[in-house]
Amino acid sequence: MNYSFEYIDIILLAMIAGFIFLRLRGILGKRTGHKDNVDS
Repeated sequence: MNYSFEYIDIILLAMIAGFIFLRLRGILGKRTGHKDNVDS
């Protein structure tokens, strides 16, 4: 039972970290204009 809860915690932390990372990367990418393949 404890192992399942540990895996759930790891998965939740990974999802939150990935979500924050993607949002920060998107905001920084738009702010700095570091991407070269943007057509808009």
